[in-house]
Amino acid sequence: MHENFNSLSFYSPKNFIHCCIYFFVVFFKSLILKNKRFIPLSLPFFYLQIFFDKEKKKLIKVTISEYADWEIIIQIFYDESYNLKRFKKIYRIKKFYNEILKTKKNPLIIDVGAHIGLAAKYFSLTYLESKLVCVEPNLTNFKKLISNNLDEKKNNRIIFKNSAIGSTKSRGFIYNPNKNNKNSAFRIKKNAKGNIKIISINSILKKFNHRKFTPFILKIDIEGFEKDLFSRNLSWIDKFPILIIELHDSTHEGTSNSNNFLSAISKRNRDFLYFGENIFSISNKF
Repeated sequence: MHENFNSLSFYSPKNFIHCCIYFFVVFFKSLILKNKRFIPLSLPFFYLQIFFDKEKKKLIKVTISEYADWEIIIQIFYDESYNLKRFKKIYRIKKFYNEILKTKKNPLIIDVGAHIGLAAKYFSLTYLESKLVCVEPNLTNFKKLISNNLDEKKNNRIIFKNSAIGSTKSRGFIYNPNKNNKNSAFRIKKNAKGNIKIISINSILKKFNHRKFTPFILKIDIEGFEKDLFSRNLSWIDKFPILIIELHDSTHEGTSNSNNFLSAISKRNRDFLYFGENIFSISNKF
């Protein structure tokens, strides 16, 4: 068990009971009902989280260090928030993915706001032939992102960028407006003298030869900075058939934070699907 847990609210009775109930429900559903891909093999308050992936027949190990990390474990490995099989379009998605492979190319997945690398782990397990780019500005999270994906790093499957993402190249700094300790709640504010480099999605795409890579999935969870990201230079939207985004109007009330995203997407021939906290914008032009 990780020593840092002692100073966190993870051990409050409410959190502890909630975590244990969730663990046992998923564990027994995985074994008895066989409707879960990942069987949890470690209790939720352990630093090392271990799952058995029934689909790939292998053990998965990731490390967490606070309750906020375990909330994301729930989303990704317990609830499979990024599982596209729940949508009727899955047959078209599979067909598109296989057509990429037939052309001897690699599907390109970009994860902006990669946090500690749990979504990247899921994507790398699910889409074995893909190339990933993970963008995370917080240095502490960035180090965990790499450590949770060491195998993928060794195989050169993931490119890691300690940066933020925005509409244009610029700089900024990280701040926490609510003064909480959640490592998933930090925001970016533009500032020419900031210590964080802000890059654009177009600049990432320029580094991938279109003869070798085809954009496939773009996942965005950037704590409200999507307002800047979708403000201009949006040619990249049409290059990704699948865009997964978490919006943050609930934490930016009174700012119309999602307006730029809604304006950009509404002009395009894409479906607007929901699951959990995420919106799935899926192109109708596969």
